[in-house]
Formats: sequence, structure tokens, C-alpha cells
Amino acid sequence: MRRPTTTRSRRGAVLALALALTAAAGAGVTAAPPAQAAVDRQVVDGLQQGHDAERASRGLDPLHRDSRMDAVAQAWADRLAADNGSLRHSDADPAYDYRTHIPGGWRGAAENAAQHWAGAGDLMWMWMGSSGHRDNILNPSFDAAGYGAARSADGRLWAITVFADYYAGPWPGSTTPTANPSSSPSPSASPSARPTSTPTPTSTPTSVPTSAPTATSTASPAVAARSVSGEDRCATGVALAKALAPSPTAAVVASGESLVDSVPAAPLARKLAAPLLLTRSAGLSPAVAAYLRATPSVSRVVVVGGDRSVSPQVVSDLQALGLGVDRVSGADRYATAAAVAARPELSGSTTAYVARGSGSLADAVAVGGTAAALGAPVLLAPPTAAAVPSSLTAALGDRRVVVVGGTTSVPEVVASALGADDRLAGADRYATAAAVADHAVARGVSADRVLVASGDEARLADALVSGAAGSVTLLVRPSGWGTATTGWMSGHGVDEVLAVGGGTPLR
Repeated sequence: MRRPTTTRSRRGAVLALALALTAAAGAGVTAAPPAQAAVDRQVVDGLQQGHDAERASRGLDPLHRDSRMDAVAQAWADRLAADNGSLRHSDADPAYDYRTHIPGGWRGAAENAAQHWAGAGDLMWMWMGSSGHRDNILNPSFDAAGYGAARSADGRLWAITVFADYYAGPWPGSTTPTANPSSSPSPSASPSARPTSTPTPTSTPTSVPTSAPTATSTASPAVAARSVSGEDRCATGVALAKALAPSPTAAVVASGESLVDSVPAAPLARKLAAPLLLTRSAGLSPAVAAYLRATPSVSRVVVVGGDRSVSPQVVSDLQALGLGVDRVSGADRYATAAAVAARPELSGSTTAYVARGSGSLADAVAVGGTAAALGAPVLLAPPTAAAVPSSLTAALGDRRVVVVGGTTSVPEVVASALGADDRLAGADRYATAAAVADHAVARGVSADRVLVASGDEARLADALVSGAAGSVTLLVRPSGWGTATTGWMSGHGVDEVLAVGGGTPLR
């Protein structure tokens, strides 16, 4: 049977999953390329990283990424983006049916579909929060996958993952993803006669939220290291709050689904000596509600983001806990960031940090800790100079403008339009975070304690909540710190390393 489609607010998500996996009926029909759809290659790669990371954290092998399965997934994402209507599965259209277009010979196959306004990390978080989608991602029988993502004309993101079990390979034909898979998949042979079956539900993911960080040794005995994590991004924020803010009088709550609206929240949280907590948009996340009930010192909450990112139901849930609630928001992501910058706690700052406000938010979350330590706001830049909104220019005022990220993230023409005084950038997101850390230390931010969090698109929420600590924040890879982070650590007198998020390496 098919799980009913769930519809959320415009900045929320629309999710659906084909839970009945049927055998292919035929070769299908080659589809015509849809128009008015823009492939989001960064999201496609982020989805692969997210799937591999989630499987690795449960001891499962990564999924082999097949170029032809990419093409099938991308074709359906393009079609959905071009239509820009309701979310549906590809088996609704024989010309795109994943079951008849992925390479033949599979034993089982499935498809996850989603529509959202943000990026790969938010998509992964929503899928992992849905038992059916999570079962597909963590199905130990699946060994191959294809990913597709496209944006419609209004910016909505449509994402598809197709899964298959090919007896762990070898896979027929090419095994290397193409740089730009065709939007029209070619028909393939019918699958083997053995029909597929509905995925077996799995138990709750094994990562358990920690109420307090645990100490772990690293290669350097002079540096104390500990990890803080939870079973999801909301629980990780709670665990960090318990570790760093034992008796706060206020809390800042922002969306864990629309991270772009939550980016500006870290400096405000720091100024309020408050933890930054992430919640699901539709209602207050249970982990956050439990934390607030257990922390009687908190009497008020500042919500960052409009109704579409943090729904009125979340506000009602907070008020039901006896808390006073104040909302800071604007008409869009740029205006929301500007509204945070205008708060009395931040309005006196003479510096503002500006990072990319669309696509990857890696640079924006990397500067959160530095901005929080210096009491400066984080504002968001549009992709073109023509799109610079009046809310952004008004928020900048006569502040010193520091752009974060290279010219690919914030083009020089945009930086010029904003009157940028400086740019902090490196060869990649990890080197950019190290450049931000150098900038922070040069301005008096202590390097005694450094927070590290994953730089993967699917896990940037951990770096986001880390910002509220007001410490240097560096980004790391799942496999280890990498050259930029290791080099920075070795050049500074770091006493303590706090790794935020499950699986974040301590060295």
C-alpha cells in the first residue's frame, strides 16, 4: 500500500513514499525532457553524502551510486520541478517509472520523494524522521542508488532517491556517475522474476542522545576532548544546551527543517546567554519540550523565523509550558536575518558577517560561533547583485561588512554591492572555517575551547547549534579532521575540543 502524502506549510515539506515495491511490468517509454527545471548538483551530491553517513553510523555499507540510476532519479525530479504541482511517485507515469527504467536484474527496489525549500541536510533529516523513508535508506539489502534534485522556477526543491538490490554487484554497464545525467532515462530490461517486498520496519536508530558529554581521549594528551550528540539534530541541540548552559533564563528556538531561517539565531542566543534549540516546524519537538520542562530557570523563549518555518503550533506548545514567547521574523530569509540584527542585543555591533543565503549554508554556519563571540549579526546574501533586498542593505547600515566564503559562494559583484570591507575564504568549506577561526582569534576570541562539527550538507545543523557557544567552530569530515582543521589546531593552544553531533571525529 502507499503511505498517504503529508502536506506541510510552504517552507515545510511534502513527503511521500512508495512502500509497496512491485515487480516491473515492462520497458516503459522514453520521456521527453521537461522544461523550466534547474538541476541542483550540490543537493544531489549532498544526498549521497547524507545516505552514506546515515548508513555508516549503523554499520552498513555505502550505497553504490550508479549513473543510470542517477539519470532515472534526475529525470523524475526534473519532471516534478517543471510541473511544480503536487508531489507524486514516478510509477504514476510509465514514461518515468523507476521500476522499468533502472538497470534490470534487481531483486528489490524503492523510491523516496520529497519537496522542500532548503537543501540536502533538511531533506535527509525529514526522511530519517519518517519510518518508511528511513527504512529504505537503512535497508541492508539495498546496495545501489541514484539521486536527483531540481528546483522549480519559484525555488522549490524536488528530490528523488531510487534504491535497488543487485546482489551487491557487479552492476551491469557503467558504474561511475556522469557529470550531468540525462533528464531522459533510457528503458532497461525487465527485472528478475522474483517480486519485491515491502521493506521491513527497523527499530529506532541506535544512536542515543546524551544528556551530558562523555570524555574521550585523543592523540594529544594535552587536549581534553569530549563529544555531545543526540539521536537527531533536535536532541543534539538539547544535549549541547545541557553541557554548556546549565541554568539559562531564556532559550532561542528555531526551525530544524528550514536551517536558512535559523542561521542568524546563534549570535542572539549567545547574547541572551541562552541555548539554541531546533524544532520541527509543525510542532515542538519532544526532546525540546522535555528539556524545557526539566529546566525551570527558563521563563521566556525567543522564536526565530516566521510561521512557515516555526508554525503557530510550536508557539502554542511553548505557551502551554508556561513560557513567554517572542517571535523575530521577516517577510523572507533576508528580512528575518535583518530583524535579528535589529534586536537591541545586536543592534550596537559595528561589524556584520554576510554569507551565502541559498544553496549550501556551510560558510554561514561556520561563522556563527565567531559572530556570537563578537556580538555581531550574521546576514544572508542573495546570489546576484540585482537581488540584494533593501532589508539587507538597511541592516548593514554603516557596519563593517565581512563576507564569508569565496566568490563561488558570494560573487564579487554581490560583495561590492554590499560594500564589503573584507572577505574570509579558503579553498573549500573546511579551509574557509579555518580562515574564520584565524579572524576570530585575531580579534580576541579565545582558542582555549574549539567546537568541531560535520561539514557534510546533511549534518550542518550540528555546526549551526554549535554557534551559540560563542567559540571557534571548525568543520570536519566524517573520516577525520582533514588538513585545514588539523593544521589550524596544531598552530593554536587549544585546551579543549568539543565534537558536536553523532559520529563527529575527535581528531
